[in-house]
Formats: sequence, structure tokens, C-alpha cells
Amino acid sequence: MTAELPQSRKPLFSVLALSVFIAVVSSGEARVHNLTWEILYQYKYLNCYKKLAIAINGMTPGPVVSATEGDTIVVNNLLMENVAIHWHGIRQGHSMLVVEADGNYVEPFVTQPPPGPLWNDSESRKAQSASIKAEKDHIQTPPSASDKVILLLNTQNTFRGSTVWSLDNVSHSLPNTPYLIALKKNWSDVFDHTPAPESYDQNYDIYSVANNTNATSSSSIYRLTFNSMVLGYGHGKFNPSTDTQKFSLINPIRKNTVVLNPYGWNASRFQVDNPGIWIFHCHVEAHFLLGMMVLFESGSEMEAEPPQQIMGCGKTKRPMNP
Repeated sequence: MTAELPQSRKPLFSVLALSVFIAVVSSGEARVHNLTWEILYQYKYLNCYKKLAIAINGMTPGPVVSATEGDTIVVNNLLMENVAIHWHGIRQGHSMLVVEADGNYVEPFVTQPPPGPLWNDSESRKAQSASIKAEKDHIQTPPSASDKVILLLNTQNTFRGSTVWSLDNVSHSLPNTPYLIALKKNWSDVFDHTPAPESYDQNYDIYSVANNTNATSSSSIYRLTFNSMVLGYGHGKFNPSTDTQKFSLINPIRKNTVVLNPYGWNASRFQVDNPGIWIFHCHVEAHFLLGMMVLFESGSEMEAEPPQQIMGCGKTKRPMNP
């Protein structure tokens, strides 16, 4: 969705969000835009093919939202699902008041984008990540302790002569047959059932990278998405004995995407209450394709039998053959 504004007014941004409240800080005269969106799953002819799509007030793409720097946009969402907002191709050179992150209210704060930082200058991002707290009326206190702890070390390794990304020395890949179908059908030959590693060598020196230690490849999963509570960020290698004392257990934010800074760590805690197979991966596509991902499984036995309509990949082709 693109914003269309008169030439005499400054363009602000495009809204691709449902159930959002956006306030942009500016010294100019501001207006409030109250919008109501009815969000429905509807069949639309996209690229000449009939497909199920999300329609906003019957439109796909949704309606244009026009705004000016300093305006406030309130969107009332009539769909009971979590959604998000992000911008495509627009330079955010102004300050912005942030009140929500990943569908969860945070203690309001104003962003002050630095003027042209170096591409590898992550200090401002670290400070911003550490400063975000849950809004006082929307705090969900996490459990004081975890039933299970998984430590993941992200490294670059060599596998069969190629450079790959690994977590705990395992470069993960996805099988041709979907995991959930394989579990429901009791197909034991679809993916690696070897338990995935849950920690790494605590003597590993992250500042003195080993000579491209060989990695293994696996399609295994963690038997445990979930909205995670971000408990903390830190510099250097995570120390299970001392860094847990730095966790924020009073007003942590809930997010489904977190920042992992260079030579640093991030700690998140989530409740396993969403049955299925869930992928946890890097959002840099090349890293994801080169193995920087893991999968969590939880309560898949509670899921219904997969419908015939989703068969067609890997081993699922066989039941479709006459």
C-alpha cells in the first residue's frame, strides 16, 4: 500500500498494519485520522489467478492511507489476529513516538535516528533494544525460571567444502516432506530424529574464530510460535552463571522478532502453548537458506489430521497417486 499525498505536504509513510496506533512527533499542526478496517479472508484474482487473500474493506491491496508528518493514525481492526507495521523504501529521517512492537504495547519512547551511521555501527541499535519496556497497563510478568533452557551459538562453518551457517555446529535444512505431516503419518524416514544439540562448548572463543571447523547437517527438530518475552541483551558470549542475573523479569516486552547484535547475545523466554512445528530463523534470507535456523515442536499430536488438499510435496505425493 502506498501513500498518496499532495505535493505541498510532506509524505510520511505507508500503512501495512492492522490494529495499530501510530503517532509521529513533529512541531507542525497535526491531525488525527481515525480509520476502521474490516479485515476478511476473501478470494481475489491476483495475477489472473483466483487466490485466498486478506482483504481490507474488500480491497487487496488495501486502501491508501494519506498522512503528513505530525499526524496521528488510529486504525481499528475488526480481525482478531496479531498484525504488524513496517515501511518499504521510505527514509525515516524524522523522530517517531513508538507505542507498540510486534502487536504488544510498550512504554512509549521517541526514536532519534542517527544521521547516517556506518553500516556496521550497532551501538545505537543496542541502546534502543535495551531501552524498550512493556507499557505499564500491558505487562505480562514472565515465570521466574524456565523448565527448559536451550543455548544456541551462531557460527560460520564448512560443510562438504561449502561455507554454511550453523547453530551449535549444526547447519539445519528443511526436508521435502513437511514435518507436521511426517509426524502425523508416523513417517520415520522423512527427517533426522537425532535430538538436536541444546548447548555448545562453553570454552568456545567467539573473538578467535576456529579455522572453519566442520559442521554437520541435520533436519532434526527441538521437541518443545510463540510470542517470546525478551529478557535481555548483552555483549560478549552469554554466561549462564552470571548473565541470568541481568534478566528483566519486571516489564519485559513480548516480541516475535528480536535483534542479535555482533558478538552479543539475546535471551528470550516463551510459554509452549501453541501446538505444531515452528521455525526460528534469521531474517537475512541468505543466512536462513545456508542453515541459520532451528525448529521447535510442541504438542503436534493435538493437531488434526492434515487434509488431502495440502499433500503434494516430498513423500506426500504418494497418497495422491491413483
